[in-house]
Amino acid sequence: LSDAYFASPLAQGTPGKQCGLAATGDYQPSLRSPWLAAAVHESVNLLQNLNRHPNPYWYNFGIAGHADLPLGTLLTINQVADQKTKKTWILPIQPVATAPGCNLVTVETAVDDYPGSAAYDMEAAGFTGAVSQFAELEQIRIIKIVSDNQTNSHRRISGKMVSALIQAKIDIIEQLLSGPAE
Repeated sequence: LSDAYFASPLAQGTPGKQCGLAATGDYQPSLRSPWLAAAVHESVNLLQNLNRHPNPYWYNFGIAGHADLPLGTLLTINQVADQKTKKTWILPIQPVATAPGCNLVTVETAVDDYPGSAAYDMEAAGFTGAVSQFAELEQIRIIKIVSDNQTNSHRRISGKMVSALIQAKIDIIEQLLSGPAE
């Protein structure tokens, strides 16, 4: 398998159990595909678990560019704007000292400049739009790690580089993903 994606156990509302959905680029999905059947089965299990949990949280963790924040800076996103559709979502969360609050703009292609004080990514608006169809905005948490800026182009991003940025902040990331402070 070339790519594996895992949903956080917290997002599922099932402590200690991960849901794995795998995809490869070397097959064509069909209704008879065992991969499609497995993905559908896991998706149904995920939704059933969410329905049992009193207050699930949906997490989007990823990379983002920012004009002048240093690489590796963690951000809690409090507003997501879709550059193409102009739709905006305000996430009522409280930033923490280890991950300051920031607005985020989702773009269709990586940017070379970063206007304003927002961070820029390529998926949070899609995630927020989809999840907000069946969950409250209070249940959405978006955490980004700065991967590029004015002096470090997005063209230099690699899996090894992103892994190193995440590993350097793994303790803080785990705290942020353990759920909001009550």
